[in-house]
Amino acid sequence: MGDFSRQVLQTLGSSFTLDDLRASLSRAAEDFHARDQETVATARKILTLAQSNYEVQFAPDSRVSERVLFPVTPSQSNGIEDARFVPV
Repeated sequence: MGDFSRQVLQTLGSSFTLDDLRASLSRAAEDFHARDQETVATARKILTLAQSNYEVQFAPDSRVSERVLFPVTPSQSNGIEDARFVPV
């Protein structure tokens, strides 16, 4: 892991929001005076990875047939893999 990525992750807790990540990326970019293509590409990859991973929770009393997921991220532009609904 490079210094830029390490700095981004060090400022985040074990649980964070996408806005928290964006803020951390912005701070690290300022600290590193990040304008080179490699750092910009790393920041973009970190953000894309975060946008590709999420958890969805539905109301416990909703029927499975009422639960709909829409593709919203670039990684889902060609569709979404089969959803797995499991009890928690």
